[in-house]
Amino acid sequence: MNRRTLISLLLSCIAVSLAGSAWASVGGTVDFRLVDINQRQFNLADHLGKKVILVDFWATWCKPCKRELPVLQELYDKYKERGFLVVAISVDKASDQGNVKPYVSSKGYTFPVLFDNAGNTNERYNATKSMPYSLLIGLDGKIAAEFSGYNPGDEKVLERELLKLLPKQEAPAEQPAAAPAPAQAPAKPEGQS
Repeated sequence: MNRRTLISLLLSCIAVSLAGSAWASVGGTVDFRLVDINQRQFNLADHLGKKVILVDFWATWCKPCKRELPVLQELYDKYKERGFLVVAISVDKASDQGNVKPYVSSKGYTFPVLFDNAGNTNERYNATKSMPYSLLIGLDGKIAAEFSGYNPGDEKVLERELLKLLPKQEAPAEQPAAAPAPAQAPAKPEGQS
C-alpha cells in the first residue's frame, strides 16, 4: 500500500469515527424519537426540513431552565406562524417524571415537552451536560447554533439567530396610489356669477 493510499484510508477512518461520535455540533444533524408528557410518540424527523426547531434540554430541578422556559414560550408564540417549533426535552429521572406534566401545565407551555429520563438523547447531543442546553436546527436539518446555560438577555441572541433561519416574511402588497383629487374650479371673484 503506498503512502498516499494509507493516508487517505486513515483520514477516512477518522472521518467515520467522528461522524459516529455521540456529539453533534454546529453543522451536524439531529434525530430522535421520544414520548411526550401525554405518552404520544414524537419523531423529530417528522418536522425536519419543515420548521426551524429549537431543541431544549431542561429539568424541573434546574433554576436557569425554569427562567428560560417562559422566554422560549414567548418566542414560540411570536414565531410559530412563521415555522418555528420549540421542543423541550425533560431530563428528569424516571422517579421525578411525575413532576414534569403538572409543572408544564401550571405554566401554560404549549410547545411539545418530551421525556428523556434514560438520558440517552441528552447524552448524545449535550456533551457538556450543561443545563439548560439548546440546539437550533435550520430548515436544512442541520444544527445552526448551540446555546449553553441561560442568563436574562440570552433570548436576544437566540432570537437573532432564529431570524436568520426563518423564511423571510413577505412584505405586504403595495397599495395602489390613491387617485388624485379632482381639481377644483378656480374661485370666481366676488360679485360675478
